[in-house]
Amino acid sequence: MTTMVESEVLTSLPTKQQPNLPKDDIYGKYYPTHPKNQRLVSNFGPTIPEQVGLPTTDFQGHPIGNYARAVEPRWVKGLLPKELVLKCRREYSNYMSPSGLFTTGTDPIEGIFSEKDSRKVPPPGNIRRLFGLKDDEESEKYLEFMISAHEAQSYINFWSTDIGQKMEEELSRNAGYLTDEGRVSAFNQKMNDGGFLNWDTVEYGQKVNRKWLIGKYDVGDVIFHNPWMVHASCKNKYPQRRMRLVTDPRFVDSTKPCDEPWMKVFRPLDGL
Repeated sequence: MTTMVESEVLTSLPTKQQPNLPKDDIYGKYYPTHPKNQRLVSNFGPTIPEQVGLPTTDFQGHPIGNYARAVEPRWVKGLLPKELVLKCRREYSNYMSPSGLFTTGTDPIEGIFSEKDSRKVPPPGNIRRLFGLKDDEESEKYLEFMISAHEAQSYINFWSTDIGQKMEEELSRNAGYLTDEGRVSAFNQKMNDGGFLNWDTVEYGQKVNRKWLIGKYDVGDVIFHNPWMVHASCKNKYPQRRMRLVTDPRFVDSTKPCDEPWMKVFRPLDGL
C-alpha cells in the first residue's frame, strides 16, 4: 500500500537519532506515538489500545525484491520519490475535482473534503440503495467519476496471514459445488453488499484475537504484505477534512497467465 498524502508532521527519525526513546522499543527504527495514545474510532466506537500495534518498519536500503518475498508485513518509510507520488496524487485529484468531492476554492491535491453529506459518496453496491441514493443526481455524478477514474492515464495496472488464508480456503470449499457462473454470481453478490468481513472492526479484532497494525503515513511510504492481509479503516477525524489517498500495486509472476477478468475496468452489474 502506497500512501499519497502530504503529511503535516515531519517523519520520525531513526531510533538512534531520537532522544528519550523507551528502552523496550519493540517497533524497530521508527517510533511514532504509542498506540495507547491514539484516539482511533471505528463505526461502532473507539478502538481498544491493547488491540492496536505497529508494523515492523524499515528505511530505504534493501532491494525491493526482498520485500516481494516477505511473509510478514513490512512498512518502508520513504521508498518512493516524494515528487513522483505527489504528481500522481495531483493528476488523480484533478480528474476527480469535477465530481464535487473537494471543497470549492481549494487545491484538489490538498484533498479537502467538501461540506456535503459523506453518505453522498459511497462506493458502488447495495449500500447506495440503503442510503436512498439510487436516483440521486449529485451522488450518481460522483459514482461516474469514481469508476471512470480507473481508466484515466494516472492509473497503472500492476499485477487475500493465516486468518485470511483460512477464510479464503473456507470460501473455496463452500463454493466447490458451484459452476463457474455460480461462483462469479456469488462473488458479485458479496461485493455488491460491500465486501466486508465485518462492519465492526473492534469486534472483529476481538473475535480473531489479533492486533490491528497502524502507522503514521508520509509521502512515499510503502507497506509490503501478502495476499491474505485483512485491512480496515477508522473514521477520519482530521480537523481540515483532509482525505488520504492510497494505491495498491501488486507483485505477480510474469511467467504465469493472469486472470483476464481483472484486466477489465469494473462497472456495476458488468458480470465480471
